[in-house]
Amino acid sequence: MDVTPVLAGIASRLVTHPDTLVEQELVTFDVLVGAGGPGSREAGASLLRAAADSASDAWRRERLKKAAAAVAAGEPCAFTPEGLSAQQAAAAQTVTQEEWDRRVAVSPLPPPPGAPADPEEEEEYEEDTRDEPAFLAGPPPELPQLPVRQFFPGVVFRVAQKFVDDRGHTRNPGEVFTLIASLPEREGVLLMLRTGSMRLTAEDVIANAGNLWFQPVPSARCLEDLIEAIDAALDALEDDDAVAVLRDYAGSCTGYLASEGPAPSWPNNRAATRVLQRQPRLGAWFRVLSAAMSLTPHD
Repeated sequence: MDVTPVLAGIASRLVTHPDTLVEQELVTFDVLVGAGGPGSREAGASLLRAAADSASDAWRRERLKKAAAAVAAGEPCAFTPEGLSAQQAAAAQTVTQEEWDRRVAVSPLPPPPGAPADPEEEEEYEEDTRDEPAFLAGPPPELPQLPVRQFFPGVVFRVAQKFVDDRGHTRNPGEVFTLIASLPEREGVLLMLRTGSMRLTAEDVIANAGNLWFQPVPSARCLEDLIEAIDAALDALEDDDAVAVLRDYAGSCTGYLASEGPAPSWPNNRAATRVLQRQPRLGAWFRVLSAAMSLTPHD
């Protein structure tokens, strides 16, 4: 994912922003460097060095040079007010097993879309081919709820109802955005988009209950990015048979997106379901992926 244009925009603002905003912008810069891959790190360090050279005050020059060196070395270049790196702040959005067990006891986790009510039964998804352009021209197909805090890099989403974000920008129904990266903040979340950014603090908007504010658009490219995010999340878990089942399902979805054939069926595996119960974000991602498989067209 090429995030260089967005990094360049932030680097240029770092030269003129008030001192109080420099650290916040550098944390955002760090998120984007991580989302963009190895090439973005070299580009990011270069942009910060150039910004340092053009800074008019000594403090800013030294701060940006230090940030550039950290980016080049693969280290965090800034920290949140809580003392967390961008990666730690994102990880802080997860919950412990004990916390999750309490939540499930109060509100049980529904099965993934298409999974049979009886885990011993099997059910196959039917292939439903549609024109991908139609997804972008009209309302997208209904998908399971995807809270903003569980958005993944590359997710395409449509504004479902008019609202004003925390930067005063009016967001109108039908507008489509693609996420590059998201950054948890003290009172909300900052979304870095291909066409700018969006800061949200209203909890009802962030919760996105019923996808009433933002509707995921299941284009093939979006689903490929979702599978990439799932693979990275599975890599962070201890390998066992349950994780292998989930990995195989994600792989079969990749194959389905690349070729003709029936949509892959959800693996009715109790151990795999328990993994998703312990990983709310991963569970949401698999729900969206499994529901979208029967909606994704082939060329």
